[in-house]
Amino acid sequence: RLYLLWLLLITIAYNWNCWFIPLRLFFPYQTPDNTLYWLIMDIICDIIYVSDMLFIQPRIQFVKGGEII
Repeated sequence: RLYLLWLLLITIAYNWNCWFIPLRLFFPYQTPDNTLYWLIMDIICDIIYVSDMLFIQPRIQFVKGGEII
């Protein structure tokens, strides 16, 4: 169950980047007041990705025919 919540967090971060990075590129309505908030969300998403690569993905094992591959 905890792993499914982690996958939900990864999916939210992925969708954030898929939608909002192109929107900010094509519709540049950023002001100096809200640029910090965008940057903080991007850094949070990057931290989620790096922690997934370092701590979660290396521990995943698959079983095929009773043997771990």
